[in-house]
Amino acid sequence: MRTGLLISVLAIPLLSGPALAGLEINTTLMQYTYHIVGPTGKPNEMKHGTVFVMGIPDANQPGKGQFVLVTAAHVLEEISGEKATIYLREKMTNGKFKRIARSVKIRNGKKPLWTSHPSVDVAVMKIALPVFVSKQAEDIPMLSTDMLADDKMIEEYEIHPGDRLLCLGYPLGVEANVSGFPILRAGIIASYPLIPAKDTKSFLFDFEVFGGNSGGPVYFVDKGRTYAGSVHIGETIQFVAGIVTQQKYSVQRSVKPLEVGPDRRRYEVEEKREKLKLAVVVPAHFIKETLALLDKKQVDKTSQQGHVGMAPTKDDYFRLANEIASDIMALKDDLPYLTEIALSVDRKEDTDAFCLHLFCLHGEIARKPNPNSTPEHQIRRTIPAYSNEGLRLNVNLFIGSYSWAQYAPQESIGKLQILYIADGPMQEEIIPKVRRVIGKHRQAFAKLYKL
Repeated sequence: MRTGLLISVLAIPLLSGPALAGLEINTTLMQYTYHIVGPTGKPNEMKHGTVFVMGIPDANQPGKGQFVLVTAAHVLEEISGEKATIYLREKMTNGKFKRIARSVKIRNGKKPLWTSHPSVDVAVMKIALPVFVSKQAEDIPMLSTDMLADDKMIEEYEIHPGDRLLCLGYPLGVEANVSGFPILRAGIIASYPLIPAKDTKSFLFDFEVFGGNSGGPVYFVDKGRTYAGSVHIGETIQFVAGIVTQQKYSVQRSVKPLEVGPDRRRYEVEEKREKLKLAVVVPAHFIKETLALLDKKQVDKTSQQGHVGMAPTKDDYFRLANEIASDIMALKDDLPYLTEIALSVDRKEDTDAFCLHLFCLHGEIARKPNPNSTPEHQIRRTIPAYSNEGLRLNVNLFIGSYSWAQYAPQESIGKLQILYIADGPMQEEIIPKVRRVIGKHRQAFAKLYKL
């Protein structure tokens, strides 16, 4: 693996405003999109993904910028250990490109060095790169944050379903050639609405996704576009629309009764998952928000009312617990074999104590009336007592003394304790996703309050 001088600060001015007109986004993204690889921790298994590198302003050196890597958060999360390998490309004097493996540190021990968005699958990380990358940037400028689309841009240019998008990536880890360039593919916007991004969180893109595509930039280029009631001849519109995060599935579930008795029933749940040849894209709006977190700026969330440096209050922790619970409940959209996710809330107004209890069910099992329901519980959805059949997951987010507090919590965020108990198969399928949700909220909450 090649060694040499690494730099994290660009020696060239960053493009912005009118200077961006000379940038050609196809060439730029092709140049700075890379293949990332790392071990998963399982024998003989490697994680493949796609990253791209941008330049962001360096507050300490006006006119210069820093390299920042952008990808889907799960790409980095699923690589075990402290380092990953990124395959860069150096242009040689004969005009050919040489593929160069570069080891990049992504963790310090078990602590991630990247910054994740608290609610979507986006991660960014400042990165040191060899001098030759900076020299290449003198000829082919890097993208700046001005090229990341926001709601205003989507509305102004009247971007809509049926518009053509392009995407770069490494499907199944395949590279376009021996130089290691990414593969370019195209499709159309396949869902509606697109804005406001903070509500839609994602949109569908009509192209087939494979492992290795995750993190790839999705972008838009159009010349002479018609918008605002006229044809804009000679104008080129180009911007990054988002990144690929996953593929879309159709899940068909059938339930077959196995046993019928006087007080219980058992069922076998069979699932058939079909690829829809659609990509799920997280809008570039969230890349901007994650970059703001990278610089220790607060993401603009109306639900978050705290202030940097102040001690979080009981209400802040209660709001945090609700946000985590909501994101866990949203997992049902991606895990359709879950037949139920329910939430109950117990808040003791005269103390700091509260508990949010999430119950997740896989399959169908017998139900009985819940004798423990009490009027003082603020029940969002009724949670019946279940027999000991089926597969379950319980997640408890609490402050104060509760019956399960005798067990050591697996997670904590400040004073908020988090305990989850799951049946065996649920441990493997659900717990990693729950931990990811919790991790994103921990990172944002800790930065907000400097915990």
